[in-house]
Amino acid sequence: MRDDDLVLFNTPPPGAWADVGECARMGVELFFPKAGSRPSQALLMCAVCSVRRECAEYALEHNQHWGVWGGLTERQRFAVKKARREGVVHPLDPVRFGDVL
Repeated sequence: MRDDDLVLFNTPPPGAWADVGECARMGVELFFPKAGSRPSQALLMCAVCSVRRECAEYALEHNQHWGVWGGLTERQRFAVKKARREGVVHPLDPVRFGDVL
């Protein structure tokens, strides 16, 4: 993601991990699909990304309301945050990434 894209979302720049993510060589529009579109390709890329956990945690920490971050959609991130507030670990929580389900 470019710095000028981050300004649009009023978000501090992510760490160095963002430069090595699978998304670093893809267009940002892939991770911010139009309303009603399923971000299938973005989700597949995130599933094999080495910085998936860092990306998802960044989105959760900075309240990203749009797009796919760390393999999680907006609704999934909302569910994870709700579960954390309730003191439980949601099945999609980034702390579980890498666990065998």
